[in-house]
Amino acid sequence: MELLTESIDLKSTEKNVYIEGYASSSVKDLEGETITEEALKLAARELTKEPYNKLFINHAPLRSDSDVVDKLPIGKVIDASVINGKLWIKAILNKAHPRFEMIYRSIRDGFLNAFSIGFKVLKKVGKQIKRVKILEISLVSVPTNPQATITDVYEKSLKFNESVDFKSVFYPSTEKSAVLIELDENEELRIL
Repeated sequence: MELLTESIDLKSTEKNVYIEGYASSSVKDLEGETITEEALKLAARELTKEPYNKLFINHAPLRSDSDVVDKLPIGKVIDASVINGKLWIKAILNKAHPRFEMIYRSIRDGFLNAFSIGFKVLKKVGKQIKRVKILEISLVSVPTNPQATITDVYEKSLKFNESVDFKSVFYPSTEKSAVLIELDENEELRIL
């Protein structure tokens, strides 16, 4: 039996693929530990900075059995914040990754639908982690933290209108002009 697949060929388009969701939260995880909300807030400040802003599959850089391709980042975190005790992230996927299409389809189809953080504990009291350094975030199928899930995956392109003369938009003209602003009969602002 031969498996036939159709290439989505996203590499040749100008669209970028983004994922959003919660990388962690301040609830008890499967190992009985809790990262405090304050620890997540401190970690979020560093999460978009190099080199710890990378996204991997199944904690590949932290595992000795990973191959070279697995250790390539599948994406990078471009935004992070803590919302109601949850570490929210937005990441852009790496279309140059050799396994991009397979990973993208797995995310899109819900097979790869969670996050997991690889971290170093800096301060711990009992089962509460008070300070943490996030080393990487991974896409996984089964998260240790039950709330660490992908909430959105989408494509977005930044395409310029080729008919716009950007010089006229960005370079000031030497002519002076006046703008007239008035309220119309419905008391709405009109610019003339």
